[in-house]
Amino acid sequence: FIYYNICLFPILSRIGLEICIKLFIMKKTFLYLVSLSFAVASCGQHLKTSQVPSIVQNTLQAKFSSAKEIEWKKNNSLYHGEFDIDKVEYEVQIDATGKLVAFTKEINTVELPAVIASAIARDMRDYSIDEVATLETGGIVYYQVELEKKGAKDKKLVYGGDGKLMTAINYID
Repeated sequence: FIYYNICLFPILSRIGLEICIKLFIMKKTFLYLVSLSFAVASCGQHLKTSQVPSIVQNTLQAKFSSAKEIEWKKNNSLYHGEFDIDKVEYEVQIDATGKLVAFTKEINTVELPAVIASAIARDMRDYSIDEVATLETGGIVYYQVELEKKGAKDKKLVYGGDGKLMTAINYID
């Protein structure tokens, strides 16, 4: 009996250790999935068109009459609509009262004003331009630029037409 317990103890210890490791991994995985679900939920609630107030839909159609297949989501108090017109990507932000807060229109890199391209080349030498869009808010047109660099986090910046970095204007994602 004593010999049996002595021989079995190392086996039970190894099995016990393996079980503890598996439980630890399961706990970590569970916590990761829970935090991931909160992160996804915080990115905005996707909506069916029927869930978007008519005043919001009317504002979008008044400005972009040829917009079809609009993907809606809501972040805080703003409704976000994403759509394409003639293979060009647009995104709008409209508040609950139907006011158009801002909109973006994807453009080609060559359409970026030279003064902004020069500022990026001077200040962000190690980065390359990934995406460019015009951003209109408050009747003023800005340019939002996504820059990428291998091994680094992308930078999302907004420039004025004069080439100045506009830190007070939010990049629309």
